[in-house]
Amino acid sequence: MKKFIELVKKYKVYILSGLLLIFFFKSCSKSTDIKKLDKLSTTQKIQLDSLNSKIDSIPEIIRVEKINIHLEYDEWISSKDRGSQLMELHSIVKNNIKDLQKK
Repeated sequence: MKKFIELVKKYKVYILSGLLLIFFFKSCSKSTDIKKLDKLSTTQKIQLDSLNSKIDSIPEIIRVEKINIHLEYDEWISSKDRGSQLMELHSIVKNNIKDLQKK
């Protein structure tokens, strides 16, 4: 034990500089991990923003598809010889088209 204490006293500068070097390299490795996580976080934010913009546009896409379907019904009904029931359906389709175009 006495020899160990003398060894520490004799080489304390080298021991301290070695420990300082070890802790310095540990902090640098943690810094690179943090930088990697920051890069990952920014890429995830960008992807999330792009997905949110797509989700926000879904109701508009659905509305346009509904209009297209009603317009196809309107064209089909207009091309037929219409009876009273088909005339009622045609007026319903026309009203639906007007409502969807207002939105």
